[in-house]
Amino acid sequence: MYLPRFTDLTADNMWLVLNAPLNLQWLPTTVNSHNKNSRSAADMQGVDLNWRQAQTKLQYEKRQELTELIAQLADSQQP
Repeated sequence: MYLPRFTDLTADNMWLVLNAPLNLQWLPTTVNSHNKNSRSAADMQGVDLNWRQAQTKLQYEKRQELTELIAQLADSQQP
């Protein structure tokens, strides 16, 4: 929702982005329950350092991909 141009999307396209497999990540229950308020993988506490670093890298890559997807959708919408 905080990515550039997300709010330029139609409601249907917003739903598509929010539910796209690209935007979903499985997390172990313990990580998910202890880190509900973390906005970034880098902020997660009580997790393996190597795992957190890999997740931070993955998060950056996926944000880039989602930003590109959002731009393409926004550009393709009818005015």
